[in-house]
Amino acid sequence: MAHEKSDPQIGLIVSIALIAIVTIGGLRLALISYFGWMNDTEQQTKVGLQKPQQLMDLRDDENKRLNAGPMSIASSMKMIAADKRQVPGMEPKAADPMREKDTMIGWAQMPHPLPAGMGEDAGSPAPPSAATDAGTPMMGDAAAAAHDAAPHLATDAAAPHNPNEHH
Repeated sequence: MAHEKSDPQIGLIVSIALIAIVTIGGLRLALISYFGWMNDTEQQTKVGLQKPQQLMDLRDDENKRLNAGPMSIASSMKMIAADKRQVPGMEPKAADPMREKDTMIGWAQMPHPLPAGMGEDAGSPAPPSAATDAGTPMMGDAAAAAHDAAPHLATDAAAPHNPNEHH
C-alpha cells in the first residue's frame, strides 16, 4: 500500500473554508432580503392597494351631513372671522383666589434641596444656614418664593365663599 507522506496544505484548507463561509453568509443575506422584498410586494398588492370602501362611504356621509345644514362650515368660519367678535360665554376668566391658594400650597409642599454640608459628613456640626430661627425651620428658596408671592391668600381664605361662583 502506498501512503502519501506529504504534509496537509493548511493554507488551502483555510482559504476554501473562508470562501465557503463567506458564500453561505452572502447567500443567506441575499435570500432573506429577497423574501422580505417579495413579502412586502404581496402585502402591498393584497392590502395596500385595496380601497377601504366602508371608510370612504362613511367620510362621504359625514361630509354631506356637515355641509347640509342651514349654513356651511366654511361660510360660518368666514362670518366669525369677519365679525372679529367672541362667542358669548367664552370670555377669559379672571384668576380665582381659591385655585391660586391650592397652587401655592402645592409649591410649598415640594421637596427642598438639602442645605450645604448636610450630606457631606454626619459627624460635623450643622452649618449656620441650616439653623432654626426661634424654633421655626428656615424655608428653602421655593417655599420662600411661594410665601412671598402669596401674602394676600390669608385674607382671601377668610373671605366668605360666593355660591354663584364656579371653579
